[in-house]
Amino acid sequence: MGFAIPVNTAKRVIPQLIAYGEVRRPKLGATFRSVKKLAKLGYQLPVARGLLIRRVQRGGSAEQAGLRGLSLDGEDIILGDIILSVDNKDLNNSDDLFRLLDKKKFGDTLSLNVFRRGRKIKIPVKLLPISRSNNIRRRRF
Repeated sequence: MGFAIPVNTAKRVIPQLIAYGEVRRPKLGATFRSVKKLAKLGYQLPVARGLLIRRVQRGGSAEQAGLRGLSLDGEDIILGDIILSVDNKDLNNSDDLFRLLDKKKFGDTLSLNVFRRGRKIKIPVKLLPISRSNNIRRRRF
């Protein structure tokens, strides 16, 4: 059995495997849910597509850029930001985001179109390495 790896991928991945024993890819430092999947489950959201930010990781790119996840106000759930597109490429699911991030490197800046509290805004996000000691902010719903 054999596996074919594109040479451009190998050139990027092999030095990381040698240096760190793993591949280090940029991440936004947040967890997401697809708006389309949530709609299929019966949730009514103000947009038809995109990625709803559930949680933001401390020290990650998303937190540094000011992106917001779901939160609680008493018993009410406050909607987090919904990422509509990255670098003008629409997002329908997290795979769309991961494919886009796979082509980026630490230090690159992305332009996110975000739906926040009834408005569409642009937010620049610089891709930062995430320390393993950082934790996702967890809030039980």
